[in-house]
Amino acid sequence: MRHGLRRGYPPGSHTDWRSHAARVQRASDSYARHYGIDRDRDWYVLKMLEESGEVAKAWNRLTHRGRRRDASASDLARDLEDELADLLGMVLLVAHQNDVDLDAAIRGKWHFDPAAIPDDQAEKAE
Repeated sequence: MRHGLRRGYPPGSHTDWRSHAARVQRASDSYARHYGIDRDRDWYVLKMLEESGEVAKAWNRLTHRGRRRDASASDLARDLEDELADLLGMVLLVAHQNDVDLDAAIRGKWHFDPAAIPDDQAEKAE
């Protein structure tokens, strides 16, 4: 593991992007209601881009290309994890808002079905 980041998924896990997207949408809806945030399709894309910038900032700090502000290596690694989670959440929301089937899109664009790769083979590919 580099920089103390966790990798991989639990053995036997399967990613169901639509299910994840629906859960993230519910959490996002609750957050927006609580804070009075008006969202439209543009908001989701712009927010995704904002989160992408936050991932870059966290990466720069972790790799000594940005101000670390006395943060420990574990704090910086956790910050990157948090920002990646935010970015993934926003990708799922953009997909959900636009009725994108991410499983089909990944199979088509990357020419493989991640669910079809046995766990032991997926670990070797890393």
